[in-house]
Amino acid sequence: MGRWNVRLLTVTYRRVEDDKLSIEMYGQLDDGRSIVARYIGFEPYFHLLEPDDTILSSLKDDPNVRRIEHISLFHRNQLRDAAKIVVRFPWLVPDFRSRLRRQFEVLAADIPFHHRFIYDYDLGSCIQIVGEEVSGNYTTDLVIDVANKDGRPDISTLDPFNPTLKIMSFDIENSVRNGNIFVICYVIREDGNLREGEPIQGTEKEIIEKFTKIIQCEDPDVITGYNIDNYDIPTVMDRAKACGADACRWGRDFSEPRRSGRRNWKIDGRLVVDAWWAAKIALRPKQETLNHVAKLVLGEEKIDVDPSQMDEEWERNPDRVMEYCLKDARLALEILEHIDTLRRTMDLSAVSKLPMEDVLSSGNSTLIDSILIREADRVPAPYGPVGVPMTSYSSGEDAPIEGGYVHTIEPGLYHWVIVLDFKSMYPSLIISKNICFTTLSDEGEIIAPNGARFLSKNKRAGLLPHILSELMGQRDEIKKRMRAATDPDERQYYDGLQDAVKILMNAFYGVFASSFYRFTDHSIGSAITSFARETVKTLIKRLEENDHEVIYGDSVTADRFVTLLDPEGIIRVRNIEDLFEKHIKSAKKRGDKDVINLQGYQALSMLPSGRSTWSAVTEIIRHRSNKKIYRVNQRLGESRTTEDHSFLIWKNDLLKEAKPVDMLENSMIRVDEIPPVEMIETLDMYELLSKPNGNFIACAEETTLKRDDKYVWFADRKGGFSTKLKRFIKNGSIELEALCKVLSIYISSGNTLSSNDSRNKVIISTPDKEQLEEFYKCCERLFVNQSLSVAELMPSVGMMIPAEQYGSAILHNDYVRELRIIDQIIVALFERFCGAGDEEKKLPEFIFHIDEKYKKIVLEGIMRVRGSYELSESQSQLNSVDEIPFRYETKSLQLTCGISLLLSQLAERYEIVRDNNDVYHLYRAGSSNNLLVDNKVEEEEYYGYVYDLSIEKTHAFVDSCGQILLHNTDSLFVQSPNDELNATVEFGTEVSERFSKEISAMEFEKVFESLFSHGKKKRYVGRSVWPVEETIVRGYEIRRTDSFELQSRVLSDVFEKILDGTPEEGVRVARETVSRVLSGDVPVEELVISRTCKPFSAYKDPDSQANVQTAKKLMALGYDFIPGMKVSWIVTDSKKTPQEVEPYISGRPFEHKPDWQYYASRIAQTAARATEVFGWGERDLMTGSQQATLFDTTFYSPTPSKSGEKPKKSAKKNLDLRDFM
Repeated sequence: MGRWNVRLLTVTYRRVEDDKLSIEMYGQLDDGRSIVARYIGFEPYFHLLEPDDTILSSLKDDPNVRRIEHISLFHRNQLRDAAKIVVRFPWLVPDFRSRLRRQFEVLAADIPFHHRFIYDYDLGSCIQIVGEEVSGNYTTDLVIDVANKDGRPDISTLDPFNPTLKIMSFDIENSVRNGNIFVICYVIREDGNLREGEPIQGTEKEIIEKFTKIIQCEDPDVITGYNIDNYDIPTVMDRAKACGADACRWGRDFSEPRRSGRRNWKIDGRLVVDAWWAAKIALRPKQETLNHVAKLVLGEEKIDVDPSQMDEEWERNPDRVMEYCLKDARLALEILEHIDTLRRTMDLSAVSKLPMEDVLSSGNSTLIDSILIREADRVPAPYGPVGVPMTSYSSGEDAPIEGGYVHTIEPGLYHWVIVLDFKSMYPSLIISKNICFTTLSDEGEIIAPNGARFLSKNKRAGLLPHILSELMGQRDEIKKRMRAATDPDERQYYDGLQDAVKILMNAFYGVFASSFYRFTDHSIGSAITSFARETVKTLIKRLEENDHEVIYGDSVTADRFVTLLDPEGIIRVRNIEDLFEKHIKSAKKRGDKDVINLQGYQALSMLPSGRSTWSAVTEIIRHRSNKKIYRVNQRLGESRTTEDHSFLIWKNDLLKEAKPVDMLENSMIRVDEIPPVEMIETLDMYELLSKPNGNFIACAEETTLKRDDKYVWFADRKGGFSTKLKRFIKNGSIELEALCKVLSIYISSGNTLSSNDSRNKVIISTPDKEQLEEFYKCCERLFVNQSLSVAELMPSVGMMIPAEQYGSAILHNDYVRELRIIDQIIVALFERFCGAGDEEKKLPEFIFHIDEKYKKIVLEGIMRVRGSYELSESQSQLNSVDEIPFRYETKSLQLTCGISLLLSQLAERYEIVRDNNDVYHLYRAGSSNNLLVDNKVEEEEYYGYVYDLSIEKTHAFVDSCGQILLHNTDSLFVQSPNDELNATVEFGTEVSERFSKEISAMEFEKVFESLFSHGKKKRYVGRSVWPVEETIVRGYEIRRTDSFELQSRVLSDVFEKILDGTPEEGVRVARETVSRVLSGDVPVEELVISRTCKPFSAYKDPDSQANVQTAKKLMALGYDFIPGMKVSWIVTDSKKTPQEVEPYISGRPFEHKPDWQYYASRIAQTAARATEVFGWGERDLMTGSQQATLFDTTFYSPTPSKSGEKPKKSAKKNLDLRDFM
């Protein structure tokens, strides 16, 4: 037996003899050798809460169940009977989970098998293994079989250590013409030394097979390169198949690389770390090319080889190409090292107790799981072990959190301002208030402002407070060691560790305030936020009582439909009031507000760059309001808000807030590019019909929904005749086409009504005989035992054809034909998916997750009677300049919202108008660009509740009626009474310490010597002088990645002059820069614009998009383009439609003339954001002088006072023409 100290890199498992499972732990020893340690004996399992004898008996007889153990679990505030179901293989768990969760609550059934192993034996990121050295088919230096000690692996956790990892970076060069690989080059970093491998040449088959052998022989811990996830790895894999090469057995167990998620690759035993992705996340560069990033961080550039002419370059000078390829591999490695990705991964791995691969490829919730699940499993009775819910489990629809409280900032220049950061209060609040899912109780003595109640520590210590207390203590100890360290490397090691602990602690609040985390209760995140909000309000009040001015310190309201992405990744169009009522039992009081914490949901939103995104929703808050209510309607859409609720508008290329009364002169913003969502492969109609759905009750009480492998039906206890619906409908099938058609016909022409026998019925009323014939044909594809006949469509006026045994009949007269259906499964289908009466109609939400073809079918069907919709057959016609007419009207706001979302998904331009009869009209957008025509802003009487939403990061969500963007900080700015640094630091320290003791933890974060704002919330620039000297810019977005370098720099320079107290110098800088640009006196490198480019099909008119134009031109030049990458260009003619752009390729001369007027205008727009406060607007900067009007005799340039006071108006003024008149 031997002992080995291991830093875990990856953990996986495989099936071995006798259907056993071998856990395989790959890592690096403290002496630098590689190791794989195997353990056989661990079995997959999950928990079943309160199972009955019948299901237990059934499971015991299941050959895939090894055994069942009876246990107790603490869940939802009480100890409950449960069963531990041990199964044969991990891949069987999802099937058990799916089958059992319909009747029972299934717990811990979505934990990855290797995580379950790590949690159960409480392994850390660094472990000591006791075992026996054996031989095996691996590339590692050692193969160990882990010893068994007392029925468990003989493994113990060590203090973390950071071994030096062996890194291989590679790059390929291949033919532009046919894709053949010319050469693969690689470099190796080992023990601090860099060595270059011999370029791999030969036939393509020889190159690939030799590269595989080199990986096996070199046995690197890490494989990297630049964009290897998207290009190099998949290209080598594809070319290996094309040329008949042996399998690419790159794993340490000789397995092949395999995709893990959408982006990552998994190679057993090795870490795959793409330097492009690491740079993208860490640096957020404006250009993502290797040349640009290398120049940015290393000061180096690529070798001058034209990749667009790679075939010619290879034929002309292969040695030069190999040198080029080799340098690319080296640059990628050095970029990765500069970013320090591996060290930071080791730190987070040590704190979260996970292998490095899991930290690299997972989010915060996985890190929290690793800490929390271990602790939950080890809570002693009677309050443990704690049951572990599944992340994917949701008992119903969730909806939105109230954000932070923001104090309005007055315009002006301030001096000596302290910043109090209350983000750090969250862990302290959780600890001091004993906030946890294990202490949440109606009997709790600690009452949060949102009404949630928590037991005190004396009654039950919370699991979450315990973990955070441990982490705080751990961080304090690490910081103590860091201060005592004398060696710089040791100090850096401890600094990285303490920072990782801080990141993990802050992540706890993040996941509990999210809507997807497994342990989140709807009221916990809300309780934390509400305590924080009330704390900040109390602090503001106390500060103001002591004559301290709070400079900066938001609430949003909406009572509309919002577009959400639920925890399962399904788009939902939901009314906020309905969401609140559905969860009202969990609502808690927060002062005069009712609050529900929502978990797992994301709202459709927009980033400052204008790119659409899904942002996490945190709370929904209901309250009464005596404020004015406005309905704002434009052709883009509609919303109804309180007077202080902000719409978002574009102004000078920035997202800005505007109140309802300001919207007569401003255009709404529509989020018209819906972020991609997962496509549904197969619809399980049983799953969809059996889900809770509010008032859905389409069948009599004596019936039960049944299913088998083919059909779904309602069976009554009398054994009556039943129509059956096909159960599984695949995306792309004729059944899906039929389903879309019948649902759209129902939406346009149908209603659900109650009948005398307590059963609902559907009536399809239409003058369109062909529509009913289509309905009949589609029903034949979807149902069996139903009896709709085209022949029944032609009886005499008023005659009814009875068909009671079949459940349908047809009534015909000269004006309308009616199809009446009482088949319960058909009625249930329509009511469940599409609503009942006209004002309750809606789109079925699976529509948003199917192919575009079927979305168009739905629109055509809906608009057939009450509207019109014509779609071209070919994509080229669809994207032509010819307008595609459609129109539709409905009284259902929810249906309007659903159609709006569908049109946006189809990249259609449309308008929405609401008339005086509350009817919504949807039209194909006209050619006019004046979206302000027919604007309406009307005050309305309103006596109901209003609702607040809080959205993480973007602080914006959409009103679904047109997908209209609405607006919804964590710091407090306080004016110091002193005018020098030492006294201000003493003041900040005293305030933070006093209120940390009296109220809650508050961190004194920084001192601004000067702070400027033009009076907008969350928009300021400040010069920090303590604890570090730096300039902080918020809201002005000078670092927007899609702005050009000169644009960003001029705004920074202007701000610096303003903060110096010389705004006139800031104006001078702006004027001179505009002048230089107009004369073409700036380097073209400073004019480069970069933006991410999605797949071309994601754009309605791709050729009108500058990023698409650039990507296509790059491809024509022979450069690689992967959707999702940034492309860079320079505008050469902005007057053309679309504007003309040319690609900018770092390292290559730009041979076109920039549009200097365009760039000067952009500079003026940007600089005016700061200079307009001092009387210099965009037009003034362009002309070089302030513009006078007929009525002006002087130019008025208000200069904000240094104390932050508004400029005082003079009692006297010079007379001008207005006075004379």
